Amino acid sequence: MKTPISILIMDVTNSTGFTDTKELTNYLGQVVDWIDMWTRGIVSTKVKKRYGDEIIVVTENYFTAYLLAFYIILFWKYEKHPPYLGITFGMTEDDVLDIDLEEWNDPLVKSARIASETIKQSKRRPPILFHRLNSENDTEYPMVSVLNILSEMQFKLIREQSPYQHAVFKLYLLYQKQVDIANRISRKPATISKQLKDGNSETIIDALDTIERMLNRAQTAGVGIKPNSIAKKTDVLKKKIRNSLLSDIPFELD
Repeated sequence: MKTPISILIMDVTNSTGFTDTKELTNYLGQVVDWIDMWTRGIVSTKVKKRYGDEIIVVTENYFTAYLLAFYIILFWKYEKHPPYLGITFGMTEDDVLDIDLEEWNDPLVKSARIASETIKQSKRRPPILFHRLNSENDTEYPMVSVLNILSEMQFKLIREQSPYQHAVFKLYLLYQKQVDIANRISRKPATISKQLKDGNSETIIDALDTIERMLNRAQTAGVGIKPNSIAKKTDVLKKKIRNSLLSDIPFELD
């Protein structure tokens, strides 16, 4: 029986210029712990730090890797050394929990690594890039192109946010309600609404939702499973990520 999976390979920009390499190593260990905790009991996942500052994740369902990547980038601690992530998706004959990430040599791993290396060599340096082997010859090539356009647009809008808009946007991702944000940071709801609007928060979230729908449909095509059944599991994962970050990430707004 084939298993739908997604893979991400994460690297860190200019990691050799990091002042305290031990600090980076410890932080990457924390990111590995986050991923393990977020996915445990919800989607089968294998995650490992290797090759210095690289993290590899193999996880159940086509959208999961992108969801993890989105939150990792958004809540990453070191602004001068941002992560970049190559992502792929597809079917495997292997059970995720049986995979040995040091030995596993599935073609999907090669695809994710090509995506990561493409980012590294690119002048534009998108934070996330999808890739599929031989995608030019398969029916999902147009979808991969659209996914990359959506992702690049999404993070362009995020980069254009002011520091205040960006902080409010991250709080909105976690709290989900403007009134809760207003109470959290002692601001009026109208102020929160304006910051979200001016920071294009709705468009960014719409892009994330569209990427999810596209990947869910691709996963279920011809399999007889409804996309809604995958979305329900993803909703549980999103809630667990939000609750984890609310307890781990401090927010201070002037």
